[in-house]
Amino acid sequence: MIMLKNVGQVESLKRRGYLVLLVKRRLKERENIAVTPEGERIPITVKYVKMVEEPSELYPYVIDSGFRTLGEWLRQTGTARHLHKLYLQKK
Repeated sequence: MIMLKNVGQVESLKRRGYLVLLVKRRLKERENIAVTPEGERIPITVKYVKMVEEPSELYPYVIDSGFRTLGEWLRQTGTARHLHKLYLQKK
C-alpha cells in the first residue's frame, strides 16, 4: 500500500492516469493500492524510473508529481531518492 500525501498527488493521478513519486526505498514493480488522504483506495501499477543523484534531475518530473514546485516536493520527501511512476489501473 502506498500512502499519497496531498490532494495534488491524487488529482494528478486521476487526471493524467499516472503520478511520479519519490520515495526512500525502491518499490517492487507490481500492482498495488494507493491510499488518498481521505482513505480512498485506488488500484495502481508501480514502475521504477531511476535513482536520483541530484535534485536538478527532478525538474522534468515536477509537473507530474502533484506538487507546485521542486522545493515543495523536496521538502515533503526529505532524503528520498528513488523515483517511480504510479499508473492508474484501467477498470
